[in-house]
Amino acid sequence: MDQAAARQKVLDVIEADDAVALTQELVRIPSIFPEEAKCAALLAERYRDCGLDVELQEVEPGRPNVLGTLKGDGEGPTLLIEGHTDVVALGDERNWTVDPWGGLITDGRLYGRGASDMKAGLAAAAIAARALRRADIELKGTLRLAGFIDEENQMSGVRHFVKNGGADGLGAAITVEPTFGLGIGTCFCGRSRCDVTFHGQPGHTGIPPQSIVGKNAVHMAWRLIKAVNETCPPHQPHNLYGPSHWQVVSITGGNSNEATIPETCTVRIDARPVPGHDANSIWAYVNELLEQFKREDPSIDARVQLVEGYGTSSWSTDTDSDIVKATQRAYRAVVQTEAPLNQVTQIPPGSGHTLKVSTDVHHIAALGVPCLNIGARGANAHMADEYVLVEQIPVLARILALTTLDYLGFR
Repeated sequence: MDQAAARQKVLDVIEADDAVALTQELVRIPSIFPEEAKCAALLAERYRDCGLDVELQEVEPGRPNVLGTLKGDGEGPTLLIEGHTDVVALGDERNWTVDPWGGLITDGRLYGRGASDMKAGLAAAAIAARALRRADIELKGTLRLAGFIDEENQMSGVRHFVKNGGADGLGAAITVEPTFGLGIGTCFCGRSRCDVTFHGQPGHTGIPPQSIVGKNAVHMAWRLIKAVNETCPPHQPHNLYGPSHWQVVSITGGNSNEATIPETCTVRIDARPVPGHDANSIWAYVNELLEQFKREDPSIDARVQLVEGYGTSSWSTDTDSDIVKATQRAYRAVVQTEAPLNQVTQIPPGSGHTLKVSTDVHHIAALGVPCLNIGARGANAHMADEYVLVEQIPVLARILALTTLDYLGFR
């Protein structure tokens, strides 16, 4: 069987309605981390329905990764297509105009928490694998699907997978995040966090702040908060992503129920370094700022502590790599145009403010495995009225199926 005939055979067995229906099934399961178990169970059941060998890999009690394998004959590489089963919280539910767990379809959009980020991608991957089985294609290489827990938090699912050898021998990996929509992304920023804790001197709040008795740690922190809000760490902006950015994500200190001057205040900073910008240099710059503040106010006492387990490095995959070329050919065959390549999301569109995210495959790319991103386009991820474009879900399934066929080879 030649490539064209095999492609057509696979495409003929992909039912668009099935891809959409599976997305709805997944959306209707609330899986706000750490409550991923029911979603993992459904995905495992659907993997079995697709003819995959299934493994539930418990990362933490009641929190399993779900893995599905379609084995080849051993003569080809191994391809991982992955997504995550957890979703973020709803926020203020009064802002939702639809049932966040309803999977409502209207005006070409499928609504619900996780619809875009990223249950549409999980569904499309499963339907792609099922198509290869239904078409009775004998692959040379092995296809693995994964639904990891905890991507929206510490990425403990993929870290457990890597630590236990799951990434050993991988030829390539695809994440079906919505980051680049129905385009190919081969270049991602990193992420890092640190806590800066200011140490003051407690005292009665009846003491004026100008007194030498009592030092308010919350007041000490304002200089750093202001600097983070108004400046960027020194670096060379990236040609796709522009400058790195950082922002304060939490402030903790004092006791609101006591009339006591806050003795400590911790400021947590989230940094998104662009490729080529080392996160360590960001935190070195924070120490420089603190030294400057101390010269201005010798009473300032602060310590910088990296948040362990949160950081990921930026990465990029050569656009001439086999997996990128296979995905481009699959896209061309399905959509009849060239795939958009590294068209970085701007929010709002055209603003120049680039979206800088980390995904599970950051931990796999760090091993030297060629990785890329392609997902179904939607909007409002992490916001109210999240949705995915219905028509893109089966298109993604077709692209993933043909990419797998091309990359792994067949008999």
